[in-house]
Amino acid sequence: MIIIPNPKKIELTTEEFIIKPSTKIVLGSTLSVYELDYALLLKKHILEITDLDLEITRTLKHYTNSIILNINKSLDNCYHLEINASNITINANSVRGLLHGVQTLRQIITQKGRYLNGCIIEDSPALRNRGFYHDITRGRVPTYEALKELIDVMSYYKLNQLQLYVEHTYLFDDFSEVTRETDTLTAEEILKLDQYAIKHGVELVPSLSTFGHLYRLLISKSYSHLCELDVDENQPFSFIDRMSHHTLDVSNEDSFKLVKKMLDEYIPLFTSNKFNICCDETFDLGKGKSKALKEEIGEGLLYLNFVNKIVGYVKSFGKEVMMWGDIITNHPDIIDKLDRDVVLLSWWYDPKIPEDKIRLVHERNLKQYVCSGTSSWNKFVNPYKYAYENIFNITKCGKENNIIGLLNTNWGDYGNINTVATTIPCLIYGAQAAWSDNIPSFEQINHDISVLEYGDKSGKFLDLVYNLTKSQLIDWTVIVGYLESKIVNKDWVKEMAKNFYNSLTLEKINNTIKEATEAYETLAIHINTLKHPSLNDYLLMGKAIILFNKVGLVIKNEFFSKKKEKLPIDYKELAAELEYWFLDFKKSWRKDSKESELFRIGEVIFAYADILRDLV
Repeated sequence: MIIIPNPKKIELTTEEFIIKPSTKIVLGSTLSVYELDYALLLKKHILEITDLDLEITRTLKHYTNSIILNINKSLDNCYHLEINASNITINANSVRGLLHGVQTLRQIITQKGRYLNGCIIEDSPALRNRGFYHDITRGRVPTYEALKELIDVMSYYKLNQLQLYVEHTYLFDDFSEVTRETDTLTAEEILKLDQYAIKHGVELVPSLSTFGHLYRLLISKSYSHLCELDVDENQPFSFIDRMSHHTLDVSNEDSFKLVKKMLDEYIPLFTSNKFNICCDETFDLGKGKSKALKEEIGEGLLYLNFVNKIVGYVKSFGKEVMMWGDIITNHPDIIDKLDRDVVLLSWWYDPKIPEDKIRLVHERNLKQYVCSGTSSWNKFVNPYKYAYENIFNITKCGKENNIIGLLNTNWGDYGNINTVATTIPCLIYGAQAAWSDNIPSFEQINHDISVLEYGDKSGKFLDLVYNLTKSQLIDWTVIVGYLESKIVNKDWVKEMAKNFYNSLTLEKINNTIKEATEAYETLAIHINTLKHPSLNDYLLMGKAIILFNKVGLVIKNEFFSKKKEKLPIDYKELAAELEYWFLDFKKSWRKDSKESELFRIGEVIFAYADILRDLV
């Protein structure tokens, strides 16, 4: 029996409960709001798995062969689930505990159908805040329905906090110039999503960039004067430039007025008592218009003074303020001057964790989440082992330093080429790490996810996908970096592209293409035995790994080799394959995302198709 996240305690018995047409779902007398919704959720699931349409009732009468849902606030654990020959009983200490118990039962029914093995489960989370952080700014803006589906998955795996990263992808008043090249979330969508999330045990926490990472806002004619560095209106769009600059000029009083305007409009849309003001990676601070002020008071205070103004304003709405901790922990001399109510989000996305930074926040008695990464950004398919090691390592370190939560981040750098579908395993890693202190092996959790999420009784699915990801040599960072080395006037961008390709041999790329092709074909055969709505996305992105490895082989041979070789690749055919791949990619994108910046992905694909044809 597989349950993710692993319960605190599970005892298997020799009894068996059989779901029959006469089985009832019985609501206890203490139940109130949402409990009927959870009973209906369970009823729907049982119908999907067993074809049995059970009756829901509420009564004081004692039933047998029933599924009983009850709240007992004196219960020590979050929920207690017992399956015996007579009944299934879920006792929970709260409404949310009842939902968690129902989700555990749904997982059992998914695997066992009508015939359920006896067991006694006592369960509680290791961390009370278990979040997923989703970038909806740098390319993809999900549809409302897709965000609901994401919340469904989060709830199934007992995650209870969702943050959506916004720079310019909310439709602020008077921001038409800022949002004209993308789609946005509307106020109505957020209001509805907030209520949907609450119903499913998930808190929708607003996250708004209020200091750095304000590209679209600060290149606009209306607000470019508030950018720390002067804006070059003739600079063509660049994914790299968008990620690297565009910090507010804190020496201009209008910068804070602009932030207040955004906060005034955004804060009221959410019922959460939390607000993430971001304030990370203020790369340009003190290097332009505020340079004189930096020289007067120092870079640390320059940053802190503006942050504390934002914090104070958000607190005036009765909100608990969260912010990324990367800048403040680089200035330990000023960390004690930060508002003591702030929750710091200590992020790190490599497997080797900087424990000293996490320990520093703990020793200064500040509240803290640790923030892991799905490693999806700029990858066609997530590098699962890398993400697994990061997620479990940083959570373990965080628990040793009294964190109050885990926030597992899913960024969308360079247009967000990655699909949400291939990121779900990493979401589940985070759910396991936050709820349970048990750390399953990489192989074990992939087996369990394959069985439970993808319905693969062999448990091999994710192992086969992982084998394919090991051949992801030419990823989206390389693809974008080489193109932009020609348009971005930055030496380090040019050096990055040159050094990468100079580190490779044609033989290495050729061997990688062969390995990727073999892994893809093996995965495709296995997928034919499974049924899951996201499987086509795995095949689509697996195909991308092969295609862009071939593109990398051409670029290496034509532009970074002392002696060109005759490659076994038809350049015109490869150009056409890229364009046909993009047609399929567009279909996948439009299933769950608004149009947004899909055109930018197309521009990259078409640029490479043109390069290939020019080489003929």
